[in-house]
Amino acid sequence: MQRIVWGRATSSNVMKVLWGLGELGLPYERIDVGGAFGKTDTAEYRAMNPTGLVPTLQEDAFTLWESNAILRYLCDAHAPGSALRSIPETEQQMRSRDCSRFRMAGSSPGRAWWVSATRCCSC
Repeated sequence: MQRIVWGRATSSNVMKVLWGLGELGLPYERIDVGGAFGKTDTAEYRAMNPTGLVPTLQEDAFTLWESNAILRYLCDAHAPGSALRSIPETEQQMRSRDCSRFRMAGSSPGRAWWVSATRCCSC
């Protein structure tokens, strides 16, 4: 399985995902994007993550964004029988969750304009 985390190591949200991967003993590759590295405003990155934020996780053909949704997915998918695992969900449910979490996070005054002007997913 190919697992890629898109995001700079100095992002607290990327750090959460890297910590989770380490706790689960899962190998990964990390690609620097965001902040000084840029690249989050490219069409290729926006096709993976319409918010243009980090992190984004790719596991083979499956892509997920939003750090909390990624952590939940990793535990659900890779820690069966563990206290880290929550109630199983489908990939579509995970995508809906990352979208709804982004919308909740985006409801702060500084981001409300973006959420109302952008449809982030089909949920």
